[in-house]
Amino acid sequence: MKLYLLGFFASLLLTIASYYFALPGDFARPTAVMAIAVFSIAQILLQFVCFLRIGQEPAREGEEGVGRNLLFHENGLFFLFTVLIALVIVIGSLWIMYNLNYRM
Repeated sequence: MKLYLLGFFASLLLTIASYYFALPGDFARPTAVMAIAVFSIAQILLQFVCFLRIGQEPAREGEEGVGRNLLFHENGLFFLFTVLIALVIVIGSLWIMYNLNYRM
């Protein structure tokens, strides 16, 4: 429960920080875009760890705490494969649209 509350308040703080950078007139556009990108990546990673529990395995019987790292184990590999497929779809779509725009 502690991890969920930490994740909730940290996500809330990152959202407020992103909103602050999105307000017009306070920051130069490149600075605001970079800050929002950094905050969004941080929030994605935070939610993977706190809510989806990517990279963690429940402790086995007789063990205390969190188990071994799963980045290159079941859930981690499924996640990496999902990211790979999403990248192929997005990059392939952009490539096709650019190619169609060039040929027209």
